[in-house]
Amino acid sequence: MLKPTKTIERQDSTVTLEFADEYITTFFEGFKIHSYERIFGFSTDPKHHKYYLIGLDSDDKTQQLQNINAVVFAEYVGIREYETLGTPSDYFDHDTLQQHWFPHPDGYVPINQPKAYEHLELVNARRAWHITQGNPNVVIGIKDINFINSHPDIDDKIVATVGTATGNNTSHHGLSVAGIAGGETNNNGVGISAIGYDLKLIAITQFGHAGAVLYLAQNYPDVKVVNISLGSTGNFSQVEADIFKDVWNNYGVTTTVAAGNGVFQSGTNSNNYF
Repeated sequence: MLKPTKTIERQDSTVTLEFADEYITTFFEGFKIHSYERIFGFSTDPKHHKYYLIGLDSDDKTQQLQNINAVVFAEYVGIREYETLGTPSDYFDHDTLQQHWFPHPDGYVPINQPKAYEHLELVNARRAWHITQGNPNVVIGIKDINFINSHPDIDDKIVATVGTATGNNTSHHGLSVAGIAGGETNNNGVGISAIGYDLKLIAITQFGHAGAVLYLAQNYPDVKVVNISLGSTGNFSQVEADIFKDVWNNYGVTTTVAAGNGVFQSGTNSNNYF
């Protein structure tokens, strides 16, 4: 019932919607509508098709929406701006690594406490790698922006790309995150060591946070973890929380989300965790 029978795009970038139910058509005529999207329309599970994301030129109108009989639940997520979190301040090349690391039979040992490997020392990564170096049949999904799939640290690790791999931003945040998660780790000091070692990667820039996780879970059965190193403003979303829970319960995929290291004052604090 909430699927429009007709959508008219206007020159001012708004849309006019017509529905089978005249009451719903009249209701939306009272707003400027910038977007109306079935956000999980790609899902193979029909229960996800009931979710719509509506871009209104208005404040919170959830109560009015819930007065429509066809609407079971409505929430206001506000205006969202996205920020890449945890961008590494340096991306060591081979020469720099040799200046800071000394070869040892048990692996490289740190000199002058280089920042690039503190996280690996913290979790005792080398001890873990002595037990297992990961399974190349297990895939980590990386939801991010600005990948460079030709980079030697990830060119043989990326098994698929969903969306556009290279953006117009010079931060290359997706490359850095992919390298940290699953870059080539034993290739003569090129790039950096990755906690995932032999695991493979899928880069995804398409869809929103929840949509990306759902898409990978449904279409790539080898994906076991999806990392989202992005934060955003806006309110907690019960819809997104439901999707993350559904992905875990039905597909066994774990979602990891960056936290606490961004400049935004909302959207990444404890009240907004899924």
